[in-house]
Amino acid sequence: MKKIFIAFIALITFASCSKDFLDQKPTDVVSNEDLEDMIASGKVEPLLKAYALGIYETMNTYMLTHSNHNQYGVMSIALMSDLWGQDMIMTDRGYNWNNGDYIHTHRDYTRPDAEYIWRTYYNTILKSNKVLEISEQVEEDKLTDEAKGYAMQAYGHRAYSYYVLANLYQHTYAGHQEDMAVPIVVPGMTDDELANNPRASVRDVYEMIEKDLLKALRYSESYGRNEKYEMNESVIKGLLARMYLSMEDYTNAAKYASEARAGLSIMSANVYNEGFKEIGAQGVMWGAKNTINTPIVQSGIVNWISFISSDAYGYIGLTGTMFKAIDRSLYEKLGDDDIRKASWTDKDDTPNYYGAIVPKYSNFKFKRYNQTNDNLNDYCFMRVSELVLIEAEAAAKGGGGDATSILQELLDARSATTVAGEDILESVYTQRKLELWGEGFSFFDLKRLKRGIHRDYDGTNHRNDARFEVQAEDNMFNLRLPISEINANNAISEADNNPL
Repeated sequence: MKKIFIAFIALITFASCSKDFLDQKPTDVVSNEDLEDMIASGKVEPLLKAYALGIYETMNTYMLTHSNHNQYGVMSIALMSDLWGQDMIMTDRGYNWNNGDYIHTHRDYTRPDAEYIWRTYYNTILKSNKVLEISEQVEEDKLTDEAKGYAMQAYGHRAYSYYVLANLYQHTYAGHQEDMAVPIVVPGMTDDELANNPRASVRDVYEMIEKDLLKALRYSESYGRNEKYEMNESVIKGLLARMYLSMEDYTNAAKYASEARAGLSIMSANVYNEGFKEIGAQGVMWGAKNTINTPIVQSGIVNWISFISSDAYGYIGLTGTMFKAIDRSLYEKLGDDDIRKASWTDKDDTPNYYGAIVPKYSNFKFKRYNQTNDNLNDYCFMRVSELVLIEAEAAAKGGGGDATSILQELLDARSATTVAGEDILESVYTQRKLELWGEGFSFFDLKRLKRGIHRDYDGTNHRNDARFEVQAEDNMFNLRLPISEINANNAISEADNNPL
């Protein structure tokens, strides 16, 4: 019988507690016969491990679709989305990277960024499917704890990717369950099925997300991760909490948020002000680990810290342009005793490390890794603070628990402020905006809460060409599917795309 070879993949440069684990580049192959034997015996760990490495690599892929410097993984998309909203300002056009995001020309579906966003998450889905294509052929009682751990990673990453895609290309779940979201791709689909794959409804996508996360949760019970670039039980529960909050299932949102952060500490004031450099820090639950060999680090300036930090080596700090600042009306909600106030400058003549003048309200939240211009900063995807805020919001909306005391846990770590006597929900929303600023949540919160964008007000510090007023659930809130997908997928026509 003709042998069809399946190559092990490990195109990755992350760091791990075991250097060999992530630096290896397997060249072994297995034949169909050997694969059948592996599946029959359940001994599929080596193959699952190799494919799992490819999943992690998608989180900070370097210039995926074009030679564009604003392509450096999921945090580049997080930055894009923050600039679409209200809370982040791009102080000047600079080198024009991300300017289209800030002035709302980002919905042009022929732009390189449109294909990049789409492919970033579908690459993660496709690589997750490679793991699941093998693991799902093995009887569950034959899977070892290690094999279940790799399958758990695949289910978790696939769910995470579909959750982001659903929220990028359609309005929030509540009230839009039957609206069209994105195509669902699962293992075993033929080329013909992939080329004729229509958009699935929001409801169908969320049903898959929930199913994947609950399966991942079951597999996570006996899996002990080595590093925070891997998912574990707490991360899966955190993703469930995010999903249920979007679905307005507040009982489950509160439950999983509470369980996800059980035994974990909120990031302390001192750690918060260290500048979000490493995922090993207190309060960080999940992220991507970068090493000196990671392509986005070797690039020098094609990385998230280059585009977000006022003080690091890169497009902002080194050139003194394109600073990312906080919306003035949001900044003014910070109390004088709030340790986060130091995350932004309140002066218009502050010099950075390179001597460039930093405009007022620009951020110093995200700091340089070291003094040698290495830009080794890790990516942070989930923190304990987010789960506190989810639990508080869900409790305030009837999900169970005392919302005020839950929120106070976070405030106690940030200031002497008390929420007693205030509108608890508005307090939660404000604290989400302040605590998670620059981490890729603000635009999705506007969609989830069905709120508009308010940039044009007395005293605004938004640029004149970006003072937009956008009504809640405007077409602008949904990206358009890229022209590359419409050209390749017979089941999606121009008429099926999101409207202008």
